[in-house]
Amino acid sequence: MTDTFTSLVHASLKEFGHLLREVCQVAGFTQAKLSREAEDERLRLIESGDLNPYDPCTTDQITLARVMAGLQEPNSYQVYVWLKVLREHFESERFAQICQDLGLPLPTFSKELEAELWRLSNRQTPDELRQVYEWSKDVKLIIIGEKEEL
Repeated sequence: MTDTFTSLVHASLKEFGHLLREVCQVAGFTQAKLSREAEDERLRLIESGDLNPYDPCTTDQITLARVMAGLQEPNSYQVYVWLKVLREHFESERFAQICQDLGLPLPTFSKELEAELWRLSNRQTPDELRQVYEWSKDVKLIIIGEKEEL
């Protein structure tokens, strides 16, 4: 099923949607709840200056449903907001209390899972983007006739 680049990209996006849906189920989030909380978070990030109001970050439920079904590729802004909302929820005292009240173990949203979700969305984590950006400042292009190489 993943013998071509196109099929690999589509399979990866479908798996991203599947895992995002599973994370939401563990968190007790419906698509509607994640969509609402993501829109609130998007507005907070704009207010704080972390996002530009013109960044393409549609967080409505229809877009989220299409992404979860593997029918639409999420952009970096959407992945950033959705995963930020979920991370904050998993790390919240409220979620810990709900789990305790229900007698359930407190699930974690590991950095590894978050990084894999980023990669399955065909994006890189903010830390990876920061690292490659810093690395790119020191790139030396190949200069013909000299020994300097990339």
